[in-house]
Amino acid sequence: MACHRTRIVHFMGLLVAVIGLTFPGKCLGFSALIVSPTEDFGLSKELYGAANNAIKSHLAGVGGWSILNGSTKDFQSESDDVPAALTLHDVIVFLHFDGHQLSDSQRTGLQNFILSGKGFVGIGLACPHAQANWTWYESLLGASCDGVAAIERQKNPLSAQAIVDDRVHPASQHLPERWTVTDFVLDFTRSPRSTNHVLATVMEPSYVGGKTGWDHPVSWCKVFHSGKSFYTSLGLSLDAWSSPMFSKHVGFGIQWAAGQLAGDCNSTLDVYWEKQTVDANVDQPMQLAVSAAGDVYFIERTGALKKYIAKDAKTVIVGTMNVSTDVEDGLLGIALDPSFEATGWIYLYYSPKAVIQSCLSRFTLQNDLLDLTSETRLFCVDTQRKECCHSAGSLKYDYARNLLYLSLGDNTSPYGDSDSFAPLDERPGRAFFDSQRTAANTMDLRGKILRIIPYSNGSYDAPADNLFVQGPIRGRKEIYVMGVRNPFRYSINPATGVLYWAEVGPNSEPNPARGPRGVDEVNMAETAGNYGWPYCIGPNEAYRNWNFADKTSSRNFDCSRPTNLSPNRDKGGSETLPPARPAMIWYGYATSKEFPEITEGITSAKTPGRCGMLGPFYQHLAPSSGISLTTGMLPAYFNNTAFFMEWRREYIMELKMDSAGKILKLNHLWSTFEWRGPIDMAISPDGWIYVAEYGTDFEGLVRPARITRMRYTTKPRVPECSLVASPSSGRAPLRLVLSASASSDPAGLNLSFIWNLPGALSDSVNSSSNPNTTLSYSDDGIYSAKVTVRNSMGSESACSVSVIVGNTAPQISFRFPPFGAVFTWGSKVPYRVVVDDQEDGSSDSGSIDCSAVEVQPQLGHDNHYHSLVAQKGCQGEVQTFMSGHEGDVDLFYALEARYTDRGAGSLPKLPGKSLLILQPRRKQAETFSTSDLTFQNVRPSSDSEGGYSDVFGIRNRSWVCYSRYNLFGISGILLRAAVYRPSRVEVHLDSSNGPAIGSVDLSTTAANGTSRTFSSFEGRITNQPLQLQPTNLCLVFLSFDGRGVLVDLNWFELLGPGAEAPPPQLPPVQGPSSPPLRQGPPPEPKSNSTTMFGISAIVLLLSMTVAFASNGVFALQMIP
Repeated sequence: MACHRTRIVHFMGLLVAVIGLTFPGKCLGFSALIVSPTEDFGLSKELYGAANNAIKSHLAGVGGWSILNGSTKDFQSESDDVPAALTLHDVIVFLHFDGHQLSDSQRTGLQNFILSGKGFVGIGLACPHAQANWTWYESLLGASCDGVAAIERQKNPLSAQAIVDDRVHPASQHLPERWTVTDFVLDFTRSPRSTNHVLATVMEPSYVGGKTGWDHPVSWCKVFHSGKSFYTSLGLSLDAWSSPMFSKHVGFGIQWAAGQLAGDCNSTLDVYWEKQTVDANVDQPMQLAVSAAGDVYFIERTGALKKYIAKDAKTVIVGTMNVSTDVEDGLLGIALDPSFEATGWIYLYYSPKAVIQSCLSRFTLQNDLLDLTSETRLFCVDTQRKECCHSAGSLKYDYARNLLYLSLGDNTSPYGDSDSFAPLDERPGRAFFDSQRTAANTMDLRGKILRIIPYSNGSYDAPADNLFVQGPIRGRKEIYVMGVRNPFRYSINPATGVLYWAEVGPNSEPNPARGPRGVDEVNMAETAGNYGWPYCIGPNEAYRNWNFADKTSSRNFDCSRPTNLSPNRDKGGSETLPPARPAMIWYGYATSKEFPEITEGITSAKTPGRCGMLGPFYQHLAPSSGISLTTGMLPAYFNNTAFFMEWRREYIMELKMDSAGKILKLNHLWSTFEWRGPIDMAISPDGWIYVAEYGTDFEGLVRPARITRMRYTTKPRVPECSLVASPSSGRAPLRLVLSASASSDPAGLNLSFIWNLPGALSDSVNSSSNPNTTLSYSDDGIYSAKVTVRNSMGSESACSVSVIVGNTAPQISFRFPPFGAVFTWGSKVPYRVVVDDQEDGSSDSGSIDCSAVEVQPQLGHDNHYHSLVAQKGCQGEVQTFMSGHEGDVDLFYALEARYTDRGAGSLPKLPGKSLLILQPRRKQAETFSTSDLTFQNVRPSSDSEGGYSDVFGIRNRSWVCYSRYNLFGISGILLRAAVYRPSRVEVHLDSSNGPAIGSVDLSTTAANGTSRTFSSFEGRITNQPLQLQPTNLCLVFLSFDGRGVLVDLNWFELLGPGAEAPPPQLPPVQGPSSPPLRQGPPPEPKSNSTTMFGISAIVLLLSMTVAFASNGVFALQMIP
């Protein structure tokens, strides 16, 4: 065959014809067609010449036949065929040429060229301007930019620092981690990261005038339809083209787009990742551990140890621990022994009910069952379960060095008079509010990260380089890191052994008398050390020494030479402490100035919340090396990367490290996927990333916990499989419905469902387009029901659910108070619980002993809960408190009732639970769940009576709604507002157009209609409803004249006893009731309204059972 190629004939400013050359034999090189504009657009002829010479020189050295400065006439096409002139080339390069200049027929030619599998490269001004109208071209290139305007604005090339995101792609692997570029810097209308694989990002703080923002890529690539696209916004100056690094960057990019070099440009694009739900029937999942066989062991805080068998796509219960879940205790940590496949040894960190301690023990698994008699206890840690918070408890093995890590929180309340600053309360009887007794105590294991060497005989030792093994300071040998608050999740670089962890910080805002704002941290420890808590936080910002008795402060703590002088420093802890080390990353509630990549995510009016978790650290080695430092092979792009999970904001990021192990770049990942509070991650040997999602209950949106997994694919992702059984347990014969209706296909393709139902009689054929099937089981046992979801292209995924026949999960409901009822902070709220179980009987009849029923109060904050001390019994009362959160956003209270049945023969015991949410009498206006306003209408309050923020700019017919309310026992409403025009506020149920049940008339308080003067206004709530389920409470603002801004709303308060009313007379419970339990120091009540509800409410309540939360639906969180 003959090879026809073209030789460059170049004359700047003119588009000349091609000289065709024919070469005998096989084509060994490739051809690149360069197109440059007929106008210079402010760029010099010398620049075009330098660019062409640089590209020509590079390609000549790698076998590129030649380069053509070709005519756009070559692009003309009136059909689906590639224009003949373009068939000679492998890649088209637009050198500062904007494709919008092509005619319609020429655009068709370019499209056909790309669809045929060829490549495209854009340089500099090839990017379209923001007002361009060719969507296909913008998608091909990846963004639109300000073009020539940037050159005119900057006047001269800038010196800027770029971070090289991808160190393995051929176009960027030769570049340094931190690359200094001298060039003009284009700005983009939006970051192209979500639809393009970014190779390099310029850091705007390194130069003046950047407008794109913190995420400002300058080079990227992707597979586009059948072809490839590479773009760099650089190359606008002679300085750039005089740099060999940049010339190679462009040259290798051309080679990749021409198909001459292999390179992965899909690894960060969501469409090439598939996500599956592997278990949707989980309760408070805590930690994951993956075996060498690829099976996943995971624990639930309530005591269950489970195993997901990957090859069978099913979950089995391996064992159940009898644990205390008071405060934040429970089954908290899991790690597999290095020789697990041979020994079956598994390490668990748990909180035994029998003792006020948490213990690290080794157990043996035999035939997929946890042998509780095999327990070998390494050590136990003293704890307290009277005050919240911070247990942590994560376990992790450094297999390369045979080291077992355990992270422990400071087990100290941040509430009380600490007000979420450093808890340093040294007054008598306040030890549980003093973190100096734990985190700053060298002889206490709490507030530490421990590191030990376990031995096969059950003993252990400490590495010689732990913090106190050698050296002058007396301390426990197990301690590697001290001075930490809540190091919930951490990771170890398998290549270097360097420890990284995320630490959940306090909620405080800056106060000159108390200290800095609270922040979450990401830290690294190359060696043992002290990380400052409770004296220092973030970049070693010091707290002040606060006297809790007289409420004065004396001095800042010395982070370089901290000392522990607390009377609560017991066990012989040292007064002298190692110097505090600053955090590597820190961020507060607002967008971080230092690390703006950590975005707000899910937002509420005051704060998006924060709760950082660190996932696995990935090191990539080629399979041919025969070495596996990290199980699982992810794309090589992720080499030297730690995965960061923001539990509260519900996203995942990559933390790319440099060669020294320091932070290089933070990037968001998998942003199009739904995350329900990711709390742990693990990588399996076959490349699956497993994620424990804790579940959320945010503004009435309930999303249950689950275990999911993801993997990288070479093709767009497969369907996502979801399967639910209703019911999932019961007596034989058991008839149930399986539903895979929540399954979906990312491309919207039609789905079919292939059922695998051993032991069942099914009403469905094996394969069907129906996502639901009805089936029955006639014999007792544990069954696994599986469905495979397949799309019309043949891609598929599978999931399963366990069904237990012969034992029925208990049903739990609250008789009183109703879900969403109103209470006053500091009041005692009575409750009554009923348990029914088909096998065990009923708590009403006495066949279920109420001493086996637990009710655990929860302090709700945004979308998570702080677990408090549980109490026994079917009825009792709890004293509510909000200490440490005064003025904070969206606080509420919750009661969780739990009961585990007695099992049935060989079948396992089954738990049941129900969650009841109570709403505070006073609600901050900015915590609305829905509104025709936005959070742009929220600003700090100037009201003398407090309240963190106002909702301002409220106009005629504006409305705000608040979710999960039950107005049982409520007779009135009090509004706190600055009123600019006489107006009325109507109270509606369900929606702004729902039934009106009351109103409040507002008179002007603002002088001349401008100043913000607040006053209180009271109104009646009539037609008081009694609801079996909660509803929305909506406020609708109406102007008497229909004009202008009406109101700034600070808060509202509901009047009447609500949940504090004495419960009606009900049949006596069987077994003991719980006495009143003090959960914390109650503040002064904010309202003393005591209007009683009518007798009709009592009569109706006698027959009312509130069970809004069904078994296993609500998630509980016990982090900061």
